[in-house]
Amino acid sequence: RAALYHRPASAGVWAALLGLKIVVGWLSLCVLARVVFSVSWRWSRARSTYMRLTTAAAVALTLQTHGCCSTQDSTTDDRCSATSDAWAAAGLADRFAVVHHHILTPDMVQELLAAMPSLLSDSAWWMPLVDDAGKRRKPRSAVEEVLYHIYEADFRGQSTAVIGAEWWFRNTTASAGQDAHWDKDQALLEKESRIRFPEVGTVTYLSSGGTPTLVLDQRFGDDACLKVPGAVCPSSMDPPLAKEGLLVYGEPTSHLVFRGNLLHGVPHELAPQTADDEARRFVLAVNWWSGSKPASEGSLPCVPLSDADWRRRGLYRTDGHPVRSVPTAHRIRGPAELPPLPMRLALTRAATSVALHPSRTVMMEHSFPPPHELPRKGEFHVRWPAGAARGPIDISSLHDAAARGDASLLRSRLMHSGAVVDELDERHLTPLHVACLRGQAAA
Repeated sequence: RAALYHRPASAGVWAALLGLKIVVGWLSLCVLARVVFSVSWRWSRARSTYMRLTTAAAVALTLQTHGCCSTQDSTTDDRCSATSDAWAAAGLADRFAVVHHHILTPDMVQELLAAMPSLLSDSAWWMPLVDDAGKRRKPRSAVEEVLYHIYEADFRGQSTAVIGAEWWFRNTTASAGQDAHWDKDQALLEKESRIRFPEVGTVTYLSSGGTPTLVLDQRFGDDACLKVPGAVCPSSMDPPLAKEGLLVYGEPTSHLVFRGNLLHGVPHELAPQTADDEARRFVLAVNWWSGSKPASEGSLPCVPLSDADWRRRGLYRTDGHPVRSVPTAHRIRGPAELPPLPMRLALTRAATSVALHPSRTVMMEHSFPPPHELPRKGEFHVRWPAGAARGPIDISSLHDAAARGDASLLRSRLMHSGAVVDELDERHLTPLHVACLRGQAAA
């Protein structure tokens, strides 16, 4: 305007023009920054999506390569065809577990009991089904002959992708328990943080009574949550909380078979109240694997036995023969064919609370009938009504809340049952909970 009227611009005009220039420049920078941010954000999002897809593809390839199928219904997935074949042969295509009866003869049970003392070990043993030429191996002991017999009974003489047996004996007191867990290739987990399961898991009972085995219809989910090797988080389980299971009180004629990727254990809370302190619980556990044998190193190695190993134990024999006939004297029953466990009092104060710890950071609680209503023998289909199963609970969050002075979550979910406190005490965690409840957060 000053130029148009041929008058010199005043200082105020120059200041106004300078201010306008600064504002326009600032707005331009804001627009440019927004454009750059938008492009960067879209690029980051696209890259994140690409990484997730790549990771998913890598996981799928890993599962396919190593025979690790963790889908609940594998019949619709080509990469799980080997697993579904093994499940179908074992009668597990539409049932998560089955129970066989009269699978072993009395002589077989006695052979296993006689061999057990020299084969008890912290490691598991490995028996391949075929030799290097692809022919069925000749058993070198009565134990291997029984393992062949169990294989034929489990898969009913059908051809499967199973290559061998991981097996071990357990000799415990009748009232002893075992934490809930998934059977897996422990060395692979420790070295590469990858999960690989057996095709089928089995438990053969060699004695009467004792604490029952509990198999839950709950697998390790696709979200492995393995940032720390061996870690388990609530999102790792499918379903997050099991709604049904199979409870088996062992008899020398009983044989439990279940999908190899299911959570199972021996809850000591369900031990018979009248269990004799001198009584023992004997079982033979067998996992059937495909793909390759579990590793021979790690905290839970799977070790093959040589001819010299069998001779050193006095168990080697040359008159064994591979069992090829399918046992016909036994019968198979799944959850639908088994009687239901009476859960009438499972929601009362008298109920038996069972704490399951798949890992040190996750806990679940399932209610069972009171001790006087628990059965002493047999097999039962367990279905928990609403409110009778709780969890999964992230124990670390309970510690954090209690350390901040909020003990209500800890008190309501953990401390309402003495059985839960006793279970945690075995893991040396109870003192921490008690200290938090008393306000001693420094501990």
